[in-house]
Amino acid sequence: FYFCCLYFYCCSFLSLDVYISASCSCTNKDKVKHSRCDYLKSFSRHLLASHHPLPEKANRFRVLAHGFLCPPSGKVGAVLLVIVLFAMWWATLLSIAKKEVMPGGSLFPMLIMFIAAWCAGYIVKHTVLPPLVGMLVVGAILGNVEGINVAKQIQSSWSSTARSIALSVILTRAGLGLDPVALKKLSWVVFRLAFGPSLLECITSGLLARFVLDFPWTWAFMLGFVMAVVSPAVVVPLMLNLSERGYGLNKGIPTLIIAACSLDSVLAVTGFGVLLDLAFTQDNLVWGIIKGPLEAVVGVSYGVVVGLLLWYIPQRHSKNLVLFRSALLIGAALLAIFGSKILDWSGSGPLGCITVSFVAAHGWRKDYQEKKTKNPVEDVAAVLWMLFMPLLFSLIGAAVDFSSLEIGSVGNCNLCSHFFY
Repeated sequence: FYFCCLYFYCCSFLSLDVYISASCSCTNKDKVKHSRCDYLKSFSRHLLASHHPLPEKANRFRVLAHGFLCPPSGKVGAVLLVIVLFAMWWATLLSIAKKEVMPGGSLFPMLIMFIAAWCAGYIVKHTVLPPLVGMLVVGAILGNVEGINVAKQIQSSWSSTARSIALSVILTRAGLGLDPVALKKLSWVVFRLAFGPSLLECITSGLLARFVLDFPWTWAFMLGFVMAVVSPAVVVPLMLNLSERGYGLNKGIPTLIIAACSLDSVLAVTGFGVLLDLAFTQDNLVWGIIKGPLEAVVGVSYGVVVGLLLWYIPQRHSKNLVLFRSALLIGAALLAIFGSKILDWSGSGPLGCITVSFVAAHGWRKDYQEKKTKNPVEDVAAVLWMLFMPLLFSLIGAAVDFSSLEIGSVGNCNLCSHFFY
């Protein structure tokens, strides 16, 4: 912290170079002041990036050292930006919430998790591993290592809310990234890719859990759905990245995988919910079986109706069209996720979330196809995902309690996984 303060003080001091140059011309008669100005100017030039241009084939250490000059650039500038950004927002929250963002407060562990996960993801990003690996590891460390296990202080309601918001954001990005032409062409392939491998893996994992781990039937297949689900938080950003770079667009591969991944998640959530109801409500077996398909119908209906509404609200000639569309779409996605939980129809939430974004984006597509520009709402969703991704993966890592794991159970689970895969 003191190093950053000293660095910014030097940068602000060096910014006076122009003023010094101007003032020196007015003090030529005073030799003492003139010598001081010359000294300050010569000293400042040693630390200015403009006086030390990088050669064309500079090595990494030379580039890193150049980043510390004024103004800061490269990775050094990015790190300083993050430090200033976090410090400013923490000071703002401190002035609003006071003790809540201090050690012992309810917001403090969330801030620590976010900052640590973001830094870990940024570091791992420069390796061959994806950033989420660093975020998961940091979450596991902050949730299990004594003395720094700040994740234990996070309220379960806050953790669940943050994960649900992240889920709504990534499903919104998935719906916005679907190509309707490719989806119509590959609709049968999407269903086969979404349901075939998932159901096969669920059945196999369920049978292994029943006969190897001695789980009850309902709990065994609940574990099967958990093992079979494909995380949209992992697949969707990668496919959108490939789509932006132009890979696979002719054959619709990004749309195929994004749609199949989303339907796979909906299938897993619905199947898990049905089995969970059956595990605790044995008296109404028929309703528990019928409820799953009804949740899918309700989710699609909600998405279609709200998506069509967003074609006309707000009006296309609004001055803040992107802002209003982004706010309404994110609000509709959050309502689908949290509203379905309140109504105890959690299976309809993810499907409604992805449907509303897909239908809305289909109606907005004409506005941007004529201009040959990208839908700016996708950029808004991408920024929101960048904010909630560290929280999502760090909270998932922190949810793993290593103290409750038994060596025998872990060995049997590994045996089942290796047998299947």
